[in-house]
Amino acid sequence: MNEQEKMISSIEEGEFKLKNALCEAEKRLKQGYEQATKLASDIDKKTHENPWPVVVGMGVSCLLLGLLIGKSKN
Repeated sequence: MNEQEKMISSIEEGEFKLKNALCEAEKRLKQGYEQATKLASDIDKKTHENPWPVVVGMGVSCLLLGLLIGKSKN
């Protein structure tokens, strides 16, 4: 096997590994998208069933943020 054949073999092996990695990344991206969609759907459903914990949580968060911003100006 000469030097040129070794280089071609190495390039082909790298290409094969790259294609496998790309395929695996696409699978994981799809799984992540499906999980995020399911989570968002569950949150939406629970929020429509009982919105008050979300409203109170946002109110408290905004109050604390306002206090922190107000103290930083003094």
